[in-house]
Amino acid sequence: REVTHNLSIARARIRDRMSVLPRTFTQSVWLWLDRSLGARLLFLIGLSAYLVWVGIQTFRVLGRRYTDWHRRGVWAAGAVATLGLLLGLGLSMRPAEPPAAVIIADEAPVFPDATATSSADFTVHEGVTVSVIGRSGDWTAVRLPNGITGWVSSDQLLSV
Repeated sequence: REVTHNLSIARARIRDRMSVLPRTFTQSVWLWLDRSLGARLLFLIGLSAYLVWVGIQTFRVLGRRYTDWHRRGVWAAGAVATLGLLLGLGLSMRPAEPPAAVIIADEAPVFPDATATSSADFTVHEGVTVSVIGRSGDWTAVRLPNGITGWVSSDQLLSV
């Protein structure tokens, strides 16, 4: 009950209501694969299918009886091996989510570059969660939930 009450107070203080960019189809697929199977399991499935493929091909090389079922098995194992290995390696090489930060100043001007010489593009308020995409001195490059990027003074952010 206390957590719900505190959360309602925090939500009431948020002044900037931004729309969030939807995930693309490929981002959704990668996220689903990562959550449901994971890179390690996909790689192991691909490796197992490759070993099955090698085993069936060994029949052929040794001159044993090679039927249509063997041919179908070679194609199926080859397809599963290729798909599993590629997806497993692709998931493992996918970049990690960028670090996040919260605006802790009442108002934080967002600048187009890492200097305050130009005027601010806009202002965000306390409580907005942003993705950190870079740092330069006392400035942090951020991406807002709606996809807009800019530079904010680092002392106005708290890493989460």
